[in-house]
Amino acid sequence: MKIRRPLPIDISGDLPKRLGNSISDAVQEIYYGTIMHSDFKQAQEGLNECFEMSGFEGIGCKLLGPPGTGKSRLIRYFAADIYSRDEFQPTDTLTPLPLLAIRVPGKPTIKRIVEKLLESAGHLAPSARSGESAEMRLNRLIRYQGVRMIIFDEVQHLLRKFALTSTNDVMAFIKTLMDEHALAVCFAGMPESEALLAPFPELNQRLSYADTRLHDFQFLSTGPSNLGDFKKYVGSFNQVLVKHSIKCEPLTSDNMVSRLWLASKGSPRLLTKLIIRFVRFAEKNNGINFTQMQAIYGSCGFNGHIGQFQVFKAPIHKVNERAHAYQAESYDAKYPSNK
Repeated sequence: MKIRRPLPIDISGDLPKRLGNSISDAVQEIYYGTIMHSDFKQAQEGLNECFEMSGFEGIGCKLLGPPGTGKSRLIRYFAADIYSRDEFQPTDTLTPLPLLAIRVPGKPTIKRIVEKLLESAGHLAPSARSGESAEMRLNRLIRYQGVRMIIFDEVQHLLRKFALTSTNDVMAFIKTLMDEHALAVCFAGMPESEALLAPFPELNQRLSYADTRLHDFQFLSTGPSNLGDFKKYVGSFNQVLVKHSIKCEPLTSDNMVSRLWLASKGSPRLLTKLIIRFVRFAEKNNGINFTQMQAIYGSCGFNGHIGQFQVFKAPIHKVNERAHAYQAESYDAKYPSNK
């Protein structure tokens, strides 16, 4: 497990201050922890490939995945890695700004996109000159601060199905930025974003340099984010519980892995929320058992997919049967390309 703190330029803001000091070390470690599972590593490598090729030509990738699979976390982790490199440390004459990352606003226009990019640069954004447009300021920022890559998170807001306004001019603007500055660009968003890029073939081709995808975990022995990967992922949480002496059934036991997968639907975000609730209960009550886990899970807002099934109290063979059935119902619909 690797843990990174947000940077001043991090789009997430100052998360530790939001949590406050009342949250235990164990919960904070789970909340902030970045677990390097195989999908995450592959996506990070794809982002690095695109970043390293910036300066040669406008190039990029699409970081796609269902909600909760870790796209925004990966962006923060990637930004932390870039800004920690020796070549991007401030000097007496220059503070490098190799990476800009923004969340696309709900009603994206060229003006709002440019404002977001300038805002993300903070005090490094150049002051406006007399008669100079915001686009000219952005071009000066990119040129003189050494911007090499721009990441657009929540990119579905730019695409026709989700956008509240026409964004053809914004897409053309991004393509022009890439070409004029030989920028690397990443579009991060939901899987549907790939099909919705079809009306923009030139931009779509430029964003196809690397395959960067994140998946929900699957109740399968092979394929992306399979059950073996899920067990390793859960194992990182289990290390935190052991480290902080949280009394709980080992999360990686045969009696727990299937229950956790079915309860969370294989979603990293939902799994994290569930384990945090378990840990908070265990800290207050000197441990937690399966009956208490079931009660906590029953109060979660993401348990509707299994109805009244007692995922933490049913015999494990029944849990496995239910997990296989749920996987069969959902997998082909989520990932038709993996049939």
